[in-house]
Amino acid sequence: MFQDSISIVIPAFNEEATIVSVVDEAREVLKTLTADYEVLVVDDGSTDHTGALAEELAANDPLHVRVLHHETNKGFAGAIKTCYANASKDWVFLAPADKQVDLSELKNFVALTDGMDIVVGYRKHRADGLRRELNSTVFHLLCRLFFGIRLKQISTSKLYRRTLLQSIPLEAAPSSAMIEPEVIFKAMQRGARITEVGMNHYPRAAGKPKGTGVRMIFNTFGEMFRLWWVLRVAPSPERLPAPAPKN
Repeated sequence: MFQDSISIVIPAFNEEATIVSVVDEAREVLKTLTADYEVLVVDDGSTDHTGALAEELAANDPLHVRVLHHETNKGFAGAIKTCYANASKDWVFLAPADKQVDLSELKNFVALTDGMDIVVGYRKHRADGLRRELNSTVFHLLCRLFFGIRLKQISTSKLYRRTLLQSIPLEAAPSSAMIEPEVIFKAMQRGARITEVGMNHYPRAAGKPKGTGVRMIFNTFGEMFRLWWVLRVAPSPERLPAPAPKN
């Protein structure tokens, strides 16, 4: 058994068809890995039954399941910020609510934590369409160009050491997908130890993808240029990197 504790954090917006099975899967996986764990669901202003279903799960297992609610939708980065700020265990694993990740693969992340601060998952293949594949390719190419992030991918699941994660101030616009490049870039500046692991990827089980709309794509690339400017071109003194927390 892993000696450290683990939080699986799940941002969810209108995922009523999958949220119960994802939380149940997370609990079953965690109990095989560690004695101390939690599943944290952040309901990002859902207009369906996602929030109510998550609350039922928490009521039935208050020791291991917590739910936080946004009254209105705060967007991709907004939901993840709440997940990261409120996780309470030693390690924090970001999981999607759409069942495109097999959570049993968390064991492969845990196996690589010795001496590491972040374990980044990359899809060994993509199970969605050409449009998302093209968006992802351009996104990761620009992250490499503007932020020097030379990882295979940064837009899927990751396992973070919580003390590092919660020491990083996050400022990415809530409606963009730039929170993960921001975390990785700022962690790199602090000398964080990062490794990668391949993972399988599956078709969305139900619901609609949230990251392929024209507005989301426009906001993400606009925010990418803004963060590139304020973090790399003309950083202010308060944005200078601090050392990674000692463990």
